[in-house]
Amino acid sequence: MPWPQPKTAALAAPGDIERAVVCITTVGRLGMLVDAMKACAVATPPAATLIELIVVDNDIAGTARSTVEKFAANNPLPVTYAIEPRRGLAEARNRGIQLGLERGARWLAFIDDDSQPHPDWLDRLVSALRSESAKLVGGSNIFEAPKAPMTAWQKFVCQGLVDGSYRRYRRQRDRVARDKVTIVTGNWCADLHWIKDKALRFDQRYSATGGEDTAFDRSMRATGAKVLFVPDSIVVETVPVARISLRYQFKRLMMSSITKYNHYRRARGPAFALARALPQGILALLAGPPLFIVSAILAIVSPRPGALFLVRTSRLVGKSIGALGGAIGLKSELYNANHGYADEADQAANRRNAW
Repeated sequence: MPWPQPKTAALAAPGDIERAVVCITTVGRLGMLVDAMKACAVATPPAATLIELIVVDNDIAGTARSTVEKFAANNPLPVTYAIEPRRGLAEARNRGIQLGLERGARWLAFIDDDSQPHPDWLDRLVSALRSESAKLVGGSNIFEAPKAPMTAWQKFVCQGLVDGSYRRYRRQRDRVARDKVTIVTGNWCADLHWIKDKALRFDQRYSATGGEDTAFDRSMRATGAKVLFVPDSIVVETVPVARISLRYQFKRLMMSSITKYNHYRRARGPAFALARALPQGILALLAGPPLFIVSAILAIVSPRPGALFLVRTSRLVGKSIGALGGAIGLKSELYNANHGYADEADQAANRRNAW
Protein backbone atom coordinates (compact mmCIF):
# COMPACT_ATOMS: atom_id res chain seq x y z
CA MET A 1 0.00 0.00 0.00
CA PRO A 2 1.31 3.57 -0.65
CA TRP A 3 2.69 5.33 2.39
CA PRO A 4 2.46 9.11 2.92
CA GLN A 5 5.66 10.98 2.22
CA PRO A 6 7.56 12.20 5.28
CA LYS A 7 7.53 15.84 6.27
CA THR A 8 10.77 17.76 6.12
CA ALA A 9 12.68 16.95 9.30
CA ALA A 10 12.83 19.64 11.94
CA LEU A 11 16.43 20.70 12.41
CA ALA A 12 18.39 20.80 15.60
CA ALA A 13 19.95 24.12 16.54
CA PRO A 14 22.08 25.53 13.69
CA GLY A 15 25.49 23.90 13.61
CA ASP A 16 24.54 21.16 16.06
CA ILE A 17 24.99 17.51 15.11
CA GLU A 18 23.08 15.13 17.34
CA ARG A 19 23.51 11.39 17.75
CA ALA A 20 20.64 8.90 17.52
CA VAL A 21 21.29 5.35 18.65
CA VAL A 22 19.06 2.47 17.56
CA CYS A 23 19.05 -0.38 20.06
CA ILE A 24 18.11 -3.95 19.13
CA THR A 25 17.77 -6.48 21.94
CA THR A 26 18.15 -10.10 20.92
CA VAL A 27 18.34 -13.67 22.17
CA GLY A 28 19.41 -16.37 19.72
CA ARG A 29 17.52 -15.19 16.64
CA LEU A 30 20.51 -14.54 14.42
CA GLY A 31 18.88 -14.66 10.99
CA MET A 32 16.27 -12.08 11.88
CA LEU A 33 18.86 -9.97 13.70
CA VAL A 34 20.93 -9.68 10.53
CA ASP A 35 17.89 -8.49 8.57
CA ALA A 36 17.06 -5.92 11.25
CA MET A 37 20.62 -4.58 11.26
CA LYS A 38 20.62 -4.32 7.46
CA ALA A 39 17.42 -2.28 7.62
CA CYS A 40 19.03 0.09 10.12
CA ALA A 41 22.05 0.48 7.84
CA VAL A 42 19.89 1.96 5.05
CA ALA A 43 17.77 4.17 7.29
CA THR A 44 17.27 7.79 6.24
CA PRO A 45 19.20 9.89 8.76
CA PRO A 46 17.19 12.62 10.45
CA ALA A 47 18.48 16.12 9.67
CA ALA A 48 21.71 17.03 11.46
CA THR A 49 21.86 13.58 13.06
CA LEU A 50 24.36 10.73 13.12
CA ILE A 51 22.94 7.21 13.48
CA GLU A 52 24.63 4.47 15.47
CA LEU A 53 23.51 0.93 16.24
CA ILE A 54 23.60 -0.87 19.59
CA VAL A 55 22.94 -4.61 19.85
CA VAL A 56 22.26 -5.93 23.36
CA ASP A 57 22.64 -9.69 23.46
CA ASN A 58 20.58 -11.09 26.36
CA ASP A 59 22.38 -14.42 26.12
CA ILE A 60 25.27 -14.72 28.56
CA ALA A 61 27.03 -17.02 26.08
CA GLY A 62 27.23 -14.18 23.57
CA THR A 63 25.74 -16.16 20.69
CA ALA A 64 25.21 -13.04 18.58
CA ARG A 65 28.76 -11.68 18.91
CA SER A 66 30.26 -13.14 15.72
CA THR A 67 27.14 -12.24 13.72
CA VAL A 68 27.27 -8.61 14.87
CA GLU A 69 31.02 -8.36 14.38
CA LYS A 70 30.74 -9.69 10.83
CA PHE A 71 27.99 -7.17 10.07
CA ALA A 72 29.99 -4.30 11.58
CA ALA A 73 33.07 -5.22 9.51
CA ASN A 74 31.10 -4.94 6.28
CA ASN A 75 28.95 -1.87 6.96
CA PRO A 76 29.80 1.79 7.60
CA LEU A 77 27.17 2.10 10.35
CA PRO A 78 28.92 2.34 13.75
CA VAL A 79 27.92 -0.68 15.86
CA THR A 80 28.28 -1.34 19.59
CA TYR A 81 27.80 -4.89 20.84
CA ALA A 82 27.18 -5.73 24.50
CA ILE A 83 26.06 -8.72 26.52
CA GLU A 84 23.46 -8.21 29.24
CA PRO A 85 23.89 -11.31 31.44
CA ARG A 86 20.77 -10.70 33.52
CA ARG A 87 17.96 -12.33 31.57
CA GLY A 88 14.90 -10.16 31.01
CA LEU A 89 13.32 -7.59 28.73
CA ALA A 90 13.70 -4.71 31.17
CA GLU A 91 17.32 -5.55 31.95
CA ALA A 92 18.24 -5.66 28.25
CA ARG A 93 16.47 -2.40 27.46
CA ASN A 94 18.01 -0.67 30.49
CA ARG A 95 21.42 -1.74 29.21
CA GLY A 96 20.49 -0.03 25.95
CA ILE A 97 19.69 3.18 27.84
CA GLN A 98 23.01 2.99 29.67
CA LEU A 99 24.96 2.45 26.45
CA GLY A 100 23.10 5.26 24.70
CA LEU A 101 24.02 7.64 27.48
CA GLU A 102 27.64 6.49 27.36
CA ARG A 103 27.68 7.18 23.62
CA GLY A 104 26.48 10.74 24.25
CA ALA A 105 23.29 10.23 22.26
CA ARG A 106 20.36 12.63 22.32
CA TRP A 107 17.85 10.17 20.89
CA LEU A 108 17.37 6.48 21.69
CA ALA A 109 15.24 4.21 19.49
CA PHE A 110 14.22 0.61 20.11
CA ILE A 111 13.15 -1.96 17.56
CA ASP A 112 12.86 -5.74 17.93
CA ASP A 113 15.19 -8.25 16.30
CA ASP A 114 12.33 -9.56 14.12
CA SER A 115 11.63 -6.10 12.67
CA GLN A 116 12.11 -4.51 9.27
CA PRO A 117 11.66 -0.74 9.67
CA HIS A 118 10.83 1.41 6.67
CA PRO A 119 13.82 3.56 5.68
CA ASP A 120 12.17 6.77 6.92
CA TRP A 121 10.92 5.34 10.22
CA LEU A 122 13.60 6.97 12.38
CA ASP A 123 13.47 10.25 10.47
CA ARG A 124 9.75 10.49 11.22
CA LEU A 125 10.22 9.71 14.92
CA VAL A 126 13.07 12.15 15.53
CA SER A 127 11.31 14.84 13.50
CA ALA A 128 8.24 14.45 15.72
CA LEU A 129 10.35 14.65 18.89
CA ARG A 130 11.89 17.89 17.65
CA SER A 131 8.92 19.62 16.05
CA GLU A 132 6.39 18.67 18.73
CA SER A 133 8.73 19.09 21.74
CA ALA A 134 7.83 15.51 22.64
CA LYS A 135 9.90 13.27 24.91
CA LEU A 136 8.64 9.86 23.79
CA VAL A 137 7.19 8.87 20.42
CA GLY A 138 6.33 5.63 18.71
CA GLY A 139 5.00 4.38 15.42
CA SER A 140 3.03 1.59 13.79
CA ASN A 141 3.91 -2.10 13.78
CA ILE A 142 2.61 -4.11 10.84
CA PHE A 143 2.89 -7.88 10.48
CA GLU A 144 4.16 -9.81 7.48
CA ALA A 145 4.22 -13.54 6.84
CA PRO A 146 7.47 -15.44 7.45
CA LYS A 147 9.46 -16.86 4.56
CA ALA A 148 9.64 -20.26 6.29
CA PRO A 149 7.29 -23.01 5.06
CA MET A 150 3.84 -23.08 6.68
CA THR A 151 0.95 -25.50 6.74
CA ALA A 152 -2.32 -24.49 5.08
CA TRP A 153 -3.80 -23.79 8.51
CA GLN A 154 -0.88 -21.58 9.49
CA LYS A 155 -1.21 -19.63 6.24
CA PHE A 156 -4.89 -19.10 7.07
CA VAL A 157 -4.15 -17.86 10.62
CA CYS A 158 -1.24 -15.73 9.38
CA GLN A 159 -3.51 -14.00 6.88
CA GLY A 160 -5.77 -13.02 9.75
CA LEU A 161 -2.82 -11.64 11.73
CA VAL A 162 -1.48 -9.62 8.79
CA ASP A 163 -4.88 -8.21 7.85
CA GLY A 164 -5.55 -7.36 11.48
CA SER A 165 -2.32 -5.38 11.74
CA TYR A 166 -3.20 -3.31 8.66
CA ARG A 167 -6.68 -2.74 10.04
CA ARG A 168 -5.17 -1.49 13.32
CA TYR A 169 -2.78 0.78 11.42
CA ARG A 170 -5.61 2.41 9.45
CA ARG A 171 -7.70 2.87 12.58
CA GLN A 172 -4.89 4.47 14.55
CA ARG A 173 -3.84 6.66 11.62
CA ASP A 174 -7.31 7.98 10.91
CA ARG A 175 -9.26 8.00 14.16
CA VAL A 176 -7.11 7.73 17.29
CA ALA A 177 -5.82 10.80 19.12
CA ARG A 178 -2.03 10.88 18.77
CA ASP A 179 -1.46 11.42 22.50
CA LYS A 180 -3.69 8.51 23.58
CA VAL A 181 -1.75 5.58 22.10
CA THR A 182 0.55 3.58 24.40
CA ILE A 183 4.06 3.57 22.96
CA VAL A 184 5.62 0.10 22.71
CA THR A 185 9.25 -0.78 22.11
CA GLY A 186 8.78 -2.42 18.73
CA ASN A 187 8.81 1.12 17.27
CA TRP A 188 9.94 3.57 19.96
CA CYS A 189 12.13 6.65 20.28
CA ALA A 190 12.78 8.91 23.26
CA ASP A 191 14.76 11.92 24.40
CA LEU A 192 17.68 10.50 26.36
CA HIS A 193 18.30 13.84 28.08
CA TRP A 194 14.82 13.65 29.60
CA ILE A 195 15.30 10.02 30.62
CA LYS A 196 18.58 10.91 32.32
CA ASP A 197 17.18 13.98 34.09
CA LYS A 198 14.15 12.05 35.39
CA ALA A 199 16.20 8.91 36.24
CA LEU A 200 13.77 6.71 34.30
CA ARG A 201 14.35 3.03 33.59
CA PHE A 202 12.28 0.02 32.53
CA ASP A 203 10.64 -1.71 35.48
CA GLN A 204 12.29 -5.09 36.09
CA ARG A 205 9.11 -6.51 37.61
CA TYR A 206 7.89 -6.91 34.02
CA SER A 207 10.97 -8.69 32.69
CA ALA A 208 9.33 -12.10 32.23
CA THR A 209 5.75 -10.95 31.82
CA GLY A 210 6.04 -8.24 29.18
CA GLY A 211 4.43 -4.86 29.71
CA GLU A 212 7.68 -3.10 30.63
CA ASP A 213 7.15 -0.69 27.73
CA THR A 214 3.58 0.07 28.84
CA ALA A 215 4.86 0.77 32.35
CA PHE A 216 7.58 3.03 30.91
CA ASP A 217 4.94 4.93 28.93
CA ARG A 218 3.03 5.56 32.17
CA SER A 219 6.22 6.68 33.92
CA MET A 220 7.06 9.13 31.14
CA ARG A 221 3.60 10.67 31.24
CA ALA A 222 3.80 10.92 35.05
CA THR A 223 6.87 13.17 34.68
CA GLY A 224 4.89 15.57 32.50
CA ALA A 225 6.52 14.39 29.28
CA LYS A 226 4.67 14.86 26.01
CA VAL A 227 4.09 11.43 24.46
CA LEU A 228 2.94 11.10 20.85
CA PHE A 229 2.07 8.42 18.33
CA VAL A 230 3.48 8.85 14.81
CA PRO A 231 1.37 6.47 12.70
CA ASP A 232 3.33 6.75 9.46
CA SER A 233 6.58 5.67 11.09
CA ILE A 234 6.31 2.06 9.98
CA VAL A 235 8.07 -1.03 11.31
CA VAL A 236 7.21 -4.36 9.69
CA GLU A 237 7.42 -7.37 11.99
CA THR A 238 7.93 -10.84 10.57
CA VAL A 239 5.71 -13.21 12.52
CA PRO A 240 7.70 -16.26 13.69
CA VAL A 241 6.10 -19.57 12.73
CA ALA A 242 5.92 -20.43 16.45
CA ARG A 243 3.41 -17.60 16.93
CA ILE A 244 1.11 -18.50 14.06
CA SER A 245 -1.53 -20.41 15.97
CA LEU A 246 -4.79 -19.51 17.66
CA ARG A 247 -3.35 -21.00 20.86
CA TYR A 248 -0.44 -18.57 20.91
CA GLN A 249 -2.61 -15.56 20.01
CA PHE A 250 -5.06 -16.47 22.77
CA LYS A 251 -2.22 -16.92 25.27
CA ARG A 252 -0.38 -13.74 24.24
CA LEU A 253 -3.41 -11.53 24.81
CA MET A 254 -4.33 -13.40 27.97
CA MET A 255 -0.85 -12.92 29.45
CA SER A 256 -0.73 -9.25 28.40
CA SER A 257 -4.09 -8.69 30.05
CA ILE A 258 -2.94 -10.49 33.20
CA THR A 259 0.01 -8.08 33.41
CA LYS A 260 -2.27 -5.07 32.90
CA TYR A 261 -4.63 -6.15 35.70
CA ASN A 262 -1.72 -7.02 37.99
CA HIS A 263 -0.85 -3.33 37.65
CA TYR A 264 -4.41 -2.33 38.53
CA ARG A 265 -4.21 -4.52 41.64
CA ARG A 266 -1.01 -2.81 42.77
CA ALA A 267 -2.07 0.72 41.86
CA ARG A 268 -5.79 0.75 42.72
CA GLY A 269 -6.40 -2.35 44.82
CA PRO A 270 -7.87 -5.83 44.17
CA ALA A 271 -11.48 -4.63 44.43
CA PHE A 272 -10.99 -2.06 41.68
CA ALA A 273 -9.22 -4.58 39.43
CA LEU A 274 -11.90 -7.21 39.89
CA ALA A 275 -14.75 -4.75 39.30
CA ARG A 276 -13.11 -3.64 36.09
CA ALA A 277 -12.33 -7.20 34.91
CA LEU A 278 -15.61 -8.88 35.74
CA PRO A 279 -17.59 -7.52 32.75
CA GLN A 280 -14.86 -8.71 30.39
CA GLY A 281 -14.82 -12.17 31.94
CA ILE A 282 -18.59 -12.49 31.64
CA LEU A 283 -18.36 -11.33 28.03
CA ALA A 284 -15.79 -14.04 27.26
CA LEU A 285 -17.92 -16.78 28.82
CA LEU A 286 -21.15 -15.73 27.12
CA ALA A 287 -19.97 -14.42 23.76
CA GLY A 288 -16.88 -16.56 23.16
CA PRO A 289 -18.52 -19.80 21.94
CA PRO A 290 -21.01 -18.06 19.59
CA LEU A 291 -18.23 -15.89 18.17
CA PHE A 292 -16.08 -18.93 17.41
CA ILE A 293 -19.03 -20.61 15.65
CA VAL A 294 -19.68 -17.49 13.56
CA SER A 295 -15.95 -17.28 12.77
CA ALA A 296 -15.90 -20.88 11.55
CA ILE A 297 -18.94 -20.35 9.30
CA LEU A 298 -17.50 -17.12 7.93
CA ALA A 299 -14.17 -18.83 7.23
CA ILE A 300 -15.95 -21.41 5.08
CA VAL A 301 -17.99 -18.80 3.17
CA SER A 302 -15.25 -16.19 2.84
CA PRO A 303 -11.82 -17.37 4.07
CA ARG A 304 -9.98 -14.05 4.29
CA PRO A 305 -12.55 -12.16 6.41
CA GLY A 306 -13.08 -15.39 8.31
CA ALA A 307 -9.38 -15.60 9.19
CA LEU A 308 -9.40 -12.02 10.48
CA PHE A 309 -12.54 -12.61 12.55
CA LEU A 310 -11.25 -15.88 13.99
CA VAL A 311 -7.92 -14.35 15.07
CA ARG A 312 -9.69 -11.33 16.57
CA THR A 313 -12.08 -13.61 18.46
CA SER A 314 -9.20 -15.67 19.89
CA ARG A 315 -7.41 -12.54 21.03
CA LEU A 316 -10.57 -10.98 22.48
CA VAL A 317 -11.45 -14.06 24.52
CA GLY A 318 -7.84 -14.37 25.71
CA LYS A 319 -7.79 -10.71 26.72
CA SER A 320 -11.05 -11.05 28.65
CA ILE A 321 -10.00 -14.18 30.53
CA GLY A 322 -6.62 -12.62 31.27
CA ALA A 323 -8.35 -9.63 32.84
CA LEU A 324 -10.05 -11.91 35.36
CA GLY A 325 -6.83 -13.82 36.00
CA GLY A 326 -4.83 -10.68 36.61
CA ALA A 327 -7.52 -9.24 38.85
CA ILE A 328 -7.34 -12.26 41.18
CA GLY A 329 -3.55 -12.23 41.23
CA LEU A 330 -2.38 -14.71 38.57
CA LYS A 331 1.03 -13.92 37.03
CA SER A 332 1.99 -13.78 33.37
CA GLU A 333 4.69 -16.08 31.99
CA LEU A 334 4.63 -14.75 28.43
CA TYR A 335 8.38 -14.34 27.98
CA ASN A 336 9.65 -17.32 29.91
CA ALA A 337 10.20 -18.94 26.49
CA ASN A 338 11.77 -17.51 23.36
CA HIS A 339 9.13 -17.77 20.63
CA GLY A 340 11.09 -17.22 17.44
CA TYR A 341 13.19 -18.77 14.74
CA ALA A 342 15.86 -20.88 16.37
CA ASP A 343 16.62 -23.35 13.59
CA GLU A 344 14.85 -25.42 10.98
CA ALA A 345 14.24 -28.30 13.39
CA ASP A 346 12.46 -25.99 15.81
CA GLN A 347 10.40 -24.50 13.01
CA ALA A 348 9.30 -27.96 11.94
CA ALA A 349 8.34 -28.84 15.51
CA ASN A 350 6.36 -25.63 15.80
CA ARG A 351 4.45 -26.46 12.63
CA ARG A 352 3.61 -29.94 13.92
CA ASN A 353 2.38 -28.59 17.26
CA ALA A 354 0.39 -25.62 15.93
CA TRP A 355 -3.37 -25.70 15.57
